[in-house]
Amino acid sequence: MSPATRTALRLLKDDVGRYLLQDDITAPFGTTLLGKPVYVSDNMPDMAAGKTAIFYGDIKGLATKFSEDINIEVLREKYADEHAIGVISWFEFDAKVEDAQKIAKLVMAGA
Repeated sequence: MSPATRTALRLLKDDVGRYLLQDDITAPFGTTLLGKPVYVSDNMPDMAAGKTAIFYGDIKGLATKFSEDINIEVLREKYADEHAIGVISWFEFDAKVEDAQKIAKLVMAGA
């Protein structure tokens, strides 16, 4: 989900008054939604008519393909005058839902 979607979900409660998003220090990023970890990405659209706002489920239903190896470069000279070292990394990959039974998506209703 996008950061804006996560912010909106933080306000939602169930019929007993419990927040849907729960803080959980054992989760990868510290938050869970219905027991699953929450991953936030700027690449996900915000909640808007016709947009997919959330993917939810077992991430094992997603197949990934790495197109190139991970590249890491240490930038010593660029930050030398600040007594610091910079590190930059990039890689290219693609993903596809392989098992639709494991992943659901929330599509916002149209206008």
